[in-house]
Amino acid sequence: MGPHRFLPTSTFHNRRPIQTDTSTRPMSQNDHRAPPPFHHSAMTFSHVIHESDDSISVIEEPPPSYTVSMTSDPSHSQPLAPRWSTVPLPIILADSYPSMSGQNSHDRSVDDNRQIDPRVHPMLQAPLSHLRVDLSKPFQDIDFLSLESMHYLSHPATSPPSDCMIIACSLLPGEFDVRSQDGASISCAGVIEALIRELGREVMEAEWVVMSSRTRSRVLRHIGQFCAGGGNGGFPSIRLIDLLAQDTLFAGLSAQQGSANTYRLRTAPLQ
Repeated sequence: MGPHRFLPTSTFHNRRPIQTDTSTRPMSQNDHRAPPPFHHSAMTFSHVIHESDDSISVIEEPPPSYTVSMTSDPSHSQPLAPRWSTVPLPIILADSYPSMSGQNSHDRSVDDNRQIDPRVHPMLQAPLSHLRVDLSKPFQDIDFLSLESMHYLSHPATSPPSDCMIIACSLLPGEFDVRSQDGASISCAGVIEALIRELGREVMEAEWVVMSSRTRSRVLRHIGQFCAGGGNGGFPSIRLIDLLAQDTLFAGLSAQQGSANTYRLRTAPLQ
């Protein structure tokens, strides 16, 4: 079976930090089955998957709300203005937590056989065996390599489940601060959606001017633009995703040693 596409419905408006609000409604008792070990009782949602020989359709109800913000500390610059966005997150109900012993070996060289950390969901640690996420594209463009990978989206991103995650990347300024608004744990889908949404925003001047000249040159070479400068300290229109240059493939998350709830984002070149 080839890759599958998941088609959520999203609406949003932008300011900063990012806040996501969605409504929930109680699920039926027949649909409530706990997928060990990544299960959290605070989450309520319901989905039905319909399969045919050539297609998969999903009826979804939105998950709990959570808040995402990106914090940075550019020296000698003014505080950045708030930025907000609202989207319903796509989630699929998992009947059970499937075994990953027979996982696809696709792009294993990028996953580099990292030892599984019990604090991070296995799919987020080695995503290229389960799905292909180009962080420069919308969530609905994710390629799922198996039906199981669609089920994993509903699992909590960490174990034990957490309502707070801080995500950093060596190629990006600042950190992503992902927080649940109502105490519900953050799901795998929530992490991926948060990354895609925030990476799509424009880089602010206060962030651009404090970057090293080497970083700016690398980004400008990638997007084929030249910084014209100007009396107002002008800079080209650049999104955060442009700072990754060609390395926009989501290659996983790993727990950062010595920092509670802090995780390192890994990316890889698109192939």
